[in-house]
Amino acid sequence: MAGLTYSGLWQRRARERARECGKCSVCWKAKVRGVARCHTCRKRLRERHAVAVRNGYCTQCMVRRSGGGTGSRCRPCRVRHRLRAFRYRRERIRQGLCPHCTSRIEPGRSRCKSCKKRTNWYLRERKKLLRSRVLAWLGNKCRCCLESHPNFLNIDHIHNDGYVERRLGINLYSLYLRFERNGSLDRRRYQLLCWNCNLAKYHYGRCPHQAAKRRSA
Repeated sequence: MAGLTYSGLWQRRARERARECGKCSVCWKAKVRGVARCHTCRKRLRERHAVAVRNGYCTQCMVRRSGGGTGSRCRPCRVRHRLRAFRYRRERIRQGLCPHCTSRIEPGRSRCKSCKKRTNWYLRERKKLLRSRVLAWLGNKCRCCLESHPNFLNIDHIHNDGYVERRLGINLYSLYLRFERNGSLDRRRYQLLCWNCNLAKYHYGRCPHQAAKRRSA
């Protein structure tokens, strides 16, 4: 509790009291289970955050984002939020409670089974959504054979420098997040190829489709 003002301490205790009573921590009217806010308050908060991000404001302190902030919060608020979330999570796990729904967890676990299942589902769906957006931005078809089925498509490095990014810890999901943050990728470095064309380029230097096109031309 050190470092909190009286108002901040009161707000934290009010949120904990609302969670114990099964009430929304904002309106105290709707009954909730496993979450802090009801559906109406969450929707209202998302709309407010969307307006703030669109206008370039931090959703936490409502001032202009500065100091290299690229997300919904400015850099100081992002650091404070991560530190506060880490301390809260560590304290809950030490008490034997799930940090998300405060239910009992097994020793050695950091989440309950239901929260783990929900988090894994959310990450899978988010990855699918980001992948579909990247494929649509790159043309939604193979650059070599014009294959358009999304399950057959793969992101290829045009200059065969994918190993450089992997050494730096940049995987495919990091590429999706970069696209979400910037809204675009470098078309001079990335292209869409199907798995056959991509493996043929890796093993033989170029796809047989290209050699057939050159002979026909």
